[in-house]
Amino acid sequence: MISGKDCCAETAYSEFMATKRQYDKATGVFFYQYVQSFKPGEHAAPQQINQMGLELAEQFKGHEVLVATHIDADHCHNHLIANSVSYATGRKLQFNEKDLNQLRQKSDEICKEHGLTVLPAYQKQKKKTMNQREYRAALRGSSWKFALMAEIDRAMAESRSKRRGGISRAWNSCSAMS
Repeated sequence: MISGKDCCAETAYSEFMATKRQYDKATGVFFYQYVQSFKPGEHAAPQQINQMGLELAEQFKGHEVLVATHIDADHCHNHLIANSVSYATGRKLQFNEKDLNQLRQKSDEICKEHGLTVLPAYQKQKKKTMNQREYRAALRGSSWKFALMAEIDRAMAESRSKRRGGISRAWNSCSAMS
C-alpha cells in the first residue's frame, strides 16, 4: 500500500526530481528513508498503518514524502521516503541525532493515539573508556590489556584460516607470555 504527502504516490519519483531540477539540486543525496516499525502481531488494518505513516510524514514540512506500507512481513512497517530538497524553499533536508529522536517520539505518540504498543527505545551502547590507572599503564608500556591486544592482532595476522587449529596455535604462543 502506498500513498504520498505533498505528492502523488504513483508519480512521486518524477515529482521529487522535478523539485530538485527546479532548485538546481539534482546531485548528492536524493532521498532519505525512514522506517516506522510496529510490534510483531500488532492488530491494525493496513489502512490504519498507512495513515500513521502519513501522520509521521507531516514532520517533514515542505518536503514530498512517499509512504509505503509493508504488511507481508511478521510485523507491519512503513517506509517513509523523503525528498532531500524542499519544494517550498529549495533547501536540503538536514537531520541530526536530536531530530531523529524527536521523530521517534512523534512516532510513539502516533502509536499511542491509535491504541498500539510503543516499542522500547533503542539504547545506543556506550563505549567503555580507560580509567586513569589503565591509561598510565598504557603510557608506561606495562599494560597487560594492550599486550594482550597486540598478541591477538599478531596471532590473527599469522593465522592462515579462521578454523580452530589456526587460532589455537596462535593462542599457545600468546599463553606462553603469562
